[in-house]
Amino acid sequence: MKNLYRSIIASVLWLWIALPVCAQQPQYGGTLYVGMLTDAWSFDPIHIQTTTCMRVYLDAGIGETLYRWSVEDEEYLPWLATALPEISEDGLTYRIPLRQGVKFHDGTTFDAHAMVYSIQRILNPENKSYIYRKYADVIDKVEALDDYTLQIRLKTRDHVFLAKLAGPEVSPVSRQAVEQAGQDYGTTTAIGTGPFRFVEWTPGDRIVLERFDGYWQAELPYLDQVVFKIIPEEAAALMQLRLEEIHILEDVPRKDINKLIMEAPNLTIQLLLGIQHEQIYLNNAHPPFNDLRVRQALAYALDRQMIIDVVFDGHALESVGPYHSWSWIHNPNWSQPYPYNPEKARQLLAEAGYNPQNPLKFELMATNQDLFVDQSLIVQEQLKQIGVQIDVLPLDKNVLFDRVYVRNAYQGQPEMFAAALEDWGASVDDPENSAERVFLSNSGANKGFYNNPEVDRLFQAIKSAKTLDEQKTLYYQTEELIAKDSPTIWICNPKDAVAYSNKVQGFYPDARYRLPLATVWLEEGEN
Repeated sequence: MKNLYRSIIASVLWLWIALPVCAQQPQYGGTLYVGMLTDAWSFDPIHIQTTTCMRVYLDAGIGETLYRWSVEDEEYLPWLATALPEISEDGLTYRIPLRQGVKFHDGTTFDAHAMVYSIQRILNPENKSYIYRKYADVIDKVEALDDYTLQIRLKTRDHVFLAKLAGPEVSPVSRQAVEQAGQDYGTTTAIGTGPFRFVEWTPGDRIVLERFDGYWQAELPYLDQVVFKIIPEEAAALMQLRLEEIHILEDVPRKDINKLIMEAPNLTIQLLLGIQHEQIYLNNAHPPFNDLRVRQALAYALDRQMIIDVVFDGHALESVGPYHSWSWIHNPNWSQPYPYNPEKARQLLAEAGYNPQNPLKFELMATNQDLFVDQSLIVQEQLKQIGVQIDVLPLDKNVLFDRVYVRNAYQGQPEMFAAALEDWGASVDDPENSAERVFLSNSGANKGFYNNPEVDRLFQAIKSAKTLDEQKTLYYQTEELIAKDSPTIWICNPKDAVAYSNKVQGFYPDARYRLPLATVWLEEGEN
């Protein structure tokens, strides 16, 4: 109850301090400093896999997409396209009119030919894009009908194809820049059409963007430069925010939200719909987690509300399965199949052959940030109560990503990965990002080696569903099957918080675009 009151107070205070005092004319110039807790990976849109890269590339505005998702209106809006697609009666042909007068940062022209090249980069298996199958399984042909009309022919009806057209991977790139940079494209070079152009990325230190004077919205952006400072230590990031060495901290630790609201009148703290899913990935392909009873025991053993209260200071929603509660693919009538029940957990472990003389033991990897280590230590203590012994292994995020996502370290030996506590950022508008990609048996993003033929069949049926309602019904079925299989132990969906100096004006983050910087300006010409 105490945490509930604190959350209500925090929300009320935020609403009060976030209200604009008066409207002012935007000012040009200045450098904005943004604190990021994690480093980048690649700024090539067909290889972007991390939240940091997504926010720098798409939100801040190196690249742009054909369509943008409006969280407020829950609809797609034309962006580099000038209208929603004209779709054929059979649902297989999309004809898209493109915006004229748009230039890439290297001065080359954005047109239908550039879009054909950019999409074909995804479809070329030699480029080894992680989203290759997502597009190759659906797209049959891409062509330019004329300089500013793009046509895409699908192999099969796809009711979420608009989500693909709004995805960062379909952000157009300059063919000239890609061919000149070769293997370095995405690290030393990244050319888009957005309001800011990429200048440099110094791994572990900073990412620098500058105003693109040739941007098609001539009045934007207002800032001269944006510097993203990589600050992996949360305490250091908060200190720099308080001292105004950075203007924006894009991910405030939940445990510090209420404290910042109470103690920092020079800051605005905005709570946002959270896209992350805190969870424990389990290796379903190898003992002990190939036994459903063991996975169910762990799910019953977690007191999720305690983790929410202690680690997230109440700023999270308890998970009830694989899909976020705000997603349209989630069944609002679905509830947690494995509520906190230590006795049931002990019973299942005993049935699986584990007891005090033969306890279940495993290693739990976790990113070496407070958010994940704190959760892991609570999980360790809660599992200890049912006789399970785990060793927590904190790892640098990139090392953990390699072991759990890329798996280069294991050289095809999945048995070397037991369990890992991490998060997964679902797409606000694209259900494939939190469904098929994660739970389809042959998906490269299926981190737990989950394999259920019936789930695979349902995902295939979704692709050919004739109506959105039919699709929704099928997604509901996958949610129930996956949740009961418990291939992953879901903990919670945290709310996100962005904190920024009151000198920052024109900043309107939402659940889809966390760092929309094109309209940002600094009061009184701050430098």
